[in-house]
Amino acid sequence: MSMKRNSPRRSRLQERRLEVEHINVVDRRVMRKALGGTIVGNTMEWYDVGVFGYLITTMGPVFLPEADKTVQNLFLLGTFGATFIARPLGGVFFGWLGDKIGRQRVLAMTLIIMAASTFVVGLLPGYAVLGIWAAVLLVATKLIQGFSTGANTPVRPPSSANTPRTPDAATSPASWTWAATWASPLERRS
Repeated sequence: MSMKRNSPRRSRLQERRLEVEHINVVDRRVMRKALGGTIVGNTMEWYDVGVFGYLITTMGPVFLPEADKTVQNLFLLGTFGATFIARPLGGVFFGWLGDKIGRQRVLAMTLIIMAASTFVVGLLPGYAVLGIWAAVLLVATKLIQGFSTGANTPVRPPSSANTPRTPDAATSPASWTWAATWASPLERRS
């Protein structure tokens, strides 16, 4: 089956040709630093998720000793889940901030916030010292941690980084699927 020279399909393919302005050039040193920061951030994040999930049954009596065992577990599972609820908000905020002051600064800032909130969770006194405020502070620090972790969550799928940014890229089915999954109205295209 041969294509005619002036068929609509052929002209559409010619419109989508890769041009020089569609290619992003990245300095290797900058890319390695960003990749290293991302690896450190994700390692810290998932280590904390694992440790917190593992210690839920141990932490229940520390923060809610007068409550039933089921209530203790549900409270800590809710605190665990709150971290994931705060992520999209952090992703939108830090994505916007990254456009304003630079992605490397935001990455460093979020790593510091994440590490500080993890450290504070380890220092929190229990119910015996602060009463119910110990549980409130635990939820607050986990929310801060989730908010800062949202900056490490990709807004665009990794495969799109390798595709050219053509004028009709925003109308491709892949970009709409991703937008429906992780909507980010503040993301700008360069």
